[in-house]
Amino acid sequence: MTSKKKYITLLFFSLIAWGIIYAATVDIRGPSIGKVTPFSEALLPVGDFDIEIEYDDSGSDVDGTTDSLTLQLWTAGVWWGADIAPTYVDFGSKIVTSSGATYPVSSLPSGKYRATLDIDDNTGNTTSYKWEFYRDAVEFIISSPDSNIGNLYGGILWTTSTPLQVTVKTIGAGFTVTMTKTGNLEEINTNTIDNWDGVKWYGRSQSWSVISLWSPIVVATQSGSINTDGILQTYTYNINFSALVDIEQVSGDYEWPVSFAVQFDFAGQALCILDGITEFWCKI
Repeated sequence: MTSKKKYITLLFFSLIAWGIIYAATVDIRGPSIGKVTPFSEALLPVGDFDIEIEYDDSGSDVDGTTDSLTLQLWTAGVWWGADIAPTYVDFGSKIVTSSGATYPVSSLPSGKYRATLDIDDNTGNTTSYKWEFYRDAVEFIISSPDSNIGNLYGGILWTTSTPLQVTVKTIGAGFTVTMTKTGNLEEINTNTIDNWDGVKWYGRSQSWSVISLWSPIVVATQSGSINTDGILQTYTYNINFSALVDIEQVSGDYEWPVSFAVQFDFAGQALCILDGITEFWCKI
């Protein structure tokens, strides 16, 4: 009788131990997503870029043949549009492995976007990962290349009646606008009017004072602030110039060139320069 009880007890514990081991081997989770580029809520500058996703799966490994990437534009501040990835993503050049995927993107317009990656592991478990980012299309506009101070009379300070207007457009990059004198205030016979010395000659008019133009002047500084609807924000700055000459100054029509540049800061993504109204470059 004693021997039979021992047999039943040993069989019971053996079945419990087997059940615990079996349950621990089941893979019920999809791949884990790691780093993504562009990162979530990133603001990208002008230019082509890659969407990159890192992932892994500790169970049955990732099945690289099951990837699916979609791209949607936030429309009218109301809804996500249809998938536009086939238009802007070069799926023929994508690179997909068991540890990550890279998708080349080109000519993507400005706006707010949502990317979605679906991918399976070798057991068939699916992970669907969504994140959002912004694509900028900065603009730098000088409204008029000419600013006329008017007729100058000796001993009187004169200021432009119509300001030169500089406009900057961005979804939300921080920026700094600078102005630099690139030549002398000079007339056809090469007579010149000197740079403002604190008392007379010419310079930039600002807050009831005149500023010398020998060094680059910071016209405006704006910290980064993203429009969450992905719409360009407009910043406008009016710039006036003043001059005061001696009565001995040679008469004539005087002109001088100034240049403007705006430096955009994309929060670690890139540092971009827009010079005048023609040149644009970025340092990634």
